[in-house]
Amino acid sequence: MDRIEFDTTIEREGVIRIPANLTNGLRNGEAVHVTVAPEPAERMTVKRMREHPIHAPGFKPLTREEIYDWNK
Repeated sequence: MDRIEFDTTIEREGVIRIPANLTNGLRNGEAVHVTVAPEPAERMTVKRMREHPIHAPGFKPLTREEIYDWNK
């Protein structure tokens, strides 16, 4: 069986339900591997990074010449 990924919420007592359309090929009692990764509270998107840049003291962006001169 191929891997499946889906987003869901944890129900009572830690129950995670697999959506019905993704249960094809799964059988009761079959061993499966489960990885749980909590959804981050706020996704760091490019838009958000542009709107809220992180300022680092002493940071100096590279010049165009420095960018293209690195491999000489």
